[in-house]
Amino acid sequence: MWKHGWIVFVFLLSSAPVCSLDTDGDGVSDFQDICPTIPNPDQAPEACVPFSGEYPIDRPAATEFLGEGIQNLAGSALSGAGDVDGDGLSDFLIGAHYNDEGGEMAGKVYLYLGRREGYGETVLLSEAEISFVGEAPFDCAGIALSGAGDVDGDGLSDFLIGAYLNDEAGFDAGKAYLLFGKERGWAAGFPLAQAPLQFLGEHSGDGAGITLSGGGDFNGDGLADFAIGAPANGDAGPLAGRVYLFFGRSRPWDGVFSLAEADVIITGEAAGDRAGSALSLSHDLDGDGFSDLVIGAPGAGSAGNQTGKVYLLFGGTTVSNARISLSEVTTTIAGAHPFDQAGAFLATSPDLDGDRFADLLVAAPGSDGSAPDGGAIFLLSGGRRDFPATLGESDAEFPGEAGYDQSGRVAAVGDLDRDGRADFLVGTPPNDSGGHYAGKAHLLLGRPFSGTYPLQSASAAFVGEHPADEAGYALAGAGDVNGDGFADFLIGAIGNDEAAEMAGKAYLFYGRN
Repeated sequence: MWKHGWIVFVFLLSSAPVCSLDTDGDGVSDFQDICPTIPNPDQAPEACVPFSGEYPIDRPAATEFLGEGIQNLAGSALSGAGDVDGDGLSDFLIGAHYNDEGGEMAGKVYLYLGRREGYGETVLLSEAEISFVGEAPFDCAGIALSGAGDVDGDGLSDFLIGAYLNDEAGFDAGKAYLLFGKERGWAAGFPLAQAPLQFLGEHSGDGAGITLSGGGDFNGDGLADFAIGAPANGDAGPLAGRVYLFFGRSRPWDGVFSLAEADVIITGEAAGDRAGSALSLSHDLDGDGFSDLVIGAPGAGSAGNQTGKVYLLFGGTTVSNARISLSEVTTTIAGAHPFDQAGAFLATSPDLDGDRFADLLVAAPGSDGSAPDGGAIFLLSGGRRDFPATLGESDAEFPGEAGYDQSGRVAAVGDLDRDGRADFLVGTPPNDSGGHYAGKAHLLLGRPFSGTYPLQSASAAFVGEHPADEAGYALAGAGDVNGDGFADFLIGAIGNDEAAEMAGKAYLFYGRN
């Protein structure tokens, strides 16, 4: 440069050329990177938004997936699927249980395989390369989705789809499907009637398949196990509920089975309990090496007061061919107050607080702790079997932001910022921050928690784009879909009208530090 008539030469000393520095390790040099401290191989502007503060949900989202048609409710269920094709990238599922391709409200599910190059800003679900179509009108296939882990021991992840109003075993008896991973041969429009494994509800009105969970190894045989919920089952009284646990099998396994053939059948205590309204079978809460099963019964309570209750069934090698009443379970956690509906939603998570044990998150959407029906999430740290008797004794509480938000939809999403602690999302679809029922999702980054943390203090919040979008209706961790080493996540907005009235939308977010 010129200075006082002299030419001054400035030399930059570095261990690497300036243009080759890559601070965030995303393969794009800092010289060219639009956000050099946040991994962003696609160079998408939205990926530069930090997980801090409150944003319109579409701003930090990497990709938006738009529903196919009127009232499809795309994004009503979301789930990571694991690595179903064995390419080393995580894959994910999007449900649209009102889709009409297989008949009115037959339902449809879309599978997206991981891509290092991303998916672009906007994706039409109508153009999905892999999808699964409900069998019959009003089946509502895709109302529930879950990764199942490797059930058959072939090294590929498998997944579950629920169709809770299927009539094959009786009116609204319900049905669930297990689909096995494979390296190739996926197709669009696969009829669920051809799914290799199908599980039929026991009785009319059971609604089996409205909840699903899998991926954990409950009996320690090295294969993933899975659970199917039927909270409307009436064997112990109307709406007492029932849960069916199946163990993985390495031998050939296909056909149509009754849920009555489950390895373990777990029945609710009393009429109205709705046991099985929420399930989690993916993590080891007590640190004994076996995955544990957590069951929510939001209607439980004396005289029908819906305090709610959560049951913990600890895994082990001695459980098989069992028929269990939840009245026999010794580790239970009751809601703090009448009408809290504790256990309506729940999640188990890898280590949130840095103690190396999995943790439990329980929702009480009817809680009045911050405001009438504001809802709350309760954290119970793992590494023990002596869990507190009530949620009032939990390690931490996250009360809702506003009255009638019914905060409670909760999902463990993995380690988004790669700090060694897992993170979680809380959905409040009735939230009005973006307009009446625009909805909102709150991101809480893992750390040691103790005490009360209003959701206003969340690390980040994502506000629905429009009134009635109900953003946060569904939430899920997606795994690492783009291979950058960070976990990614999904948020659903079932009422979004961008593609058509209530076609719905799902948003994919990439993890970042």
